[in-house]
Amino acid sequence: MPAYAMNNCKLPKGLCREISSGMAKFWWGEEDKGRKLWRIMSQPNLLVSRILKSRYYKGKSLWEMEPKPSDSWMWRSLLSSRYVLELGIRKRIGDGKIVNIRNDRWLPEERNGKVRTIRTGKIRVQKCLRRVLPINEVVLKITGKGSPMCNRCGEVVETIEHMLFMCDKTALTWKAAPLQWDGLEGFRHSFWHWWEELMQATKREDGRDHIVLTSNLLWQIWKARNERHFNGAEGDPFLPVNKTVEEWKEYQEATRSQGEEERRRTGEKTDCETWKPPEQGSIKLNTDAAFNRNMMKAGWGIATRDNRGRLLATWAVPRLCSRNVKMEEAMAIRRAVELATLEGWERVQIESDSKEIVEKLMKKDWNDKWIGMILEDISRMSCFFKKCCFSFVKRNCNFVSHSLAHFAINCCENTSWRTPSLPG
Repeated sequence: MPAYAMNNCKLPKGLCREISSGMAKFWWGEEDKGRKLWRIMSQPNLLVSRILKSRYYKGKSLWEMEPKPSDSWMWRSLLSSRYVLELGIRKRIGDGKIVNIRNDRWLPEERNGKVRTIRTGKIRVQKCLRRVLPINEVVLKITGKGSPMCNRCGEVVETIEHMLFMCDKTALTWKAAPLQWDGLEGFRHSFWHWWEELMQATKREDGRDHIVLTSNLLWQIWKARNERHFNGAEGDPFLPVNKTVEEWKEYQEATRSQGEEERRRTGEKTDCETWKPPEQGSIKLNTDAAFNRNMMKAGWGIATRDNRGRLLATWAVPRLCSRNVKMEEAMAIRRAVELATLEGWERVQIESDSKEIVEKLMKKDWNDKWIGMILEDISRMSCFFKKCCFSFVKRNCNFVSHSLAHFAINCCENTSWRTPSLPG
C-alpha cells in the first residue's frame, strides 16, 4: 500500500489487524526457522539489515554476540535461531585468508563443520625431556636476558617442574583434572622421572588414552602460561582442564567416526558410543558414583554441559561412609537434581550409567528397600522443572563424571569448579 494513502486516509481496524498479522507471521512464523536471520546475513544492503547492524553488531561477528537484557525482543528472538543456521552453514575457503581452520565451520561432511583433532603437545614433551623448553630459567641461561622468576607466583625460579606441577595456579589445575595419577606426586621434582613413571601406564587398561589426555593437559598448562607471560592474561586455573576435556571429546568422536566408517565397510553393526549434547535451551548433568570397599569411602561425580557441549561446572563429593554402590548412584542423581535447582536451571537432562536406577525412575518404581525413598525424592523434585528427564548412558560416554567420582574418594571435602564465562 502506498505510504501517502496511509498518511491521508483512515484505515479500517480490520485492515490494520491484517497488516500487523502479516508482519508478525513473516517475522515469527514457526515454519522455516532461521530464514529471516539468513536473509539479513545474505543481503546486508537491505534497510533492516543495515539498521540491525548499526544497532547491535558493534564490530562483532553475528556468531560472537550474546543476547543482553537491554536488547529488543525481536533481536533476541533472531539470535535464538542461530543454531538452525549452524546446523548447515559453512564457510567457503576461497584464498583462505578469512577462515580459521580450527575454529570455523568449513568442512561440509562433518556434523559441526569443524576439524576434530586433539593436539597432544608431543614436541613440547620432547623439549621438556631435553631441558630446552623456553621457560624463564632456560631463556636467561641461553640469552643472559630477563628474569628467571616465575611470572605467575613471583616466588621462585621458573623451572620446568615448577611451571608444570608446583606453581600454586598449576596445582589448582591438577587438582581439578578429571584424571589422577596415584604415586606420581613423588616424582614431580624431575620431569624426566615423572614421564618415565607415566609411561608405565601403557600396561593398564585404557592406559594409552590416559597418557594422551595427560599430555594434552600439559600442553594446555603451557599455553595458559604463555598467555600470562606475553599477553598479561590472568587466566582461570581451571580453564586448561575445560579445554583438555573438550579436545578429548573431539578426539573420541573423531576416533569413533573412523571406527564406524571401517565397520560400515566391513558390514559390522555400529552403536552410538559417544556423549551427545542436550537439546537447545537445556542443561545436561552426567552423574556417577565410585566405591572403595577397603577404605569404606565413596565419591560422587557430577558434570554439567550446555547444548554446545561446553562444561559449565563440575562437582566432586566425597562420602565418608557408604552401604552399597546402588545407593550411592541414586544419591548422586538426587544431588545433581538439587544442584540444578540451586543453579536455577529450568530444563535439564540427567544421565547416569546405572541402568537399573534409570529404569526405576522412568517406571516410578519405589519398591526397592535400599533406594525407594531416594528415588521418590528425585521424582518429587523433578516436578519443579519445566522439563526434567532421565536417561541411561554407557560408561565410556560418562567419562568425566566417572573420573570425578574416583577423584572424590581421595578428597576430604567437597570440590567444585565452574567456568562463569566461556568463549563463544
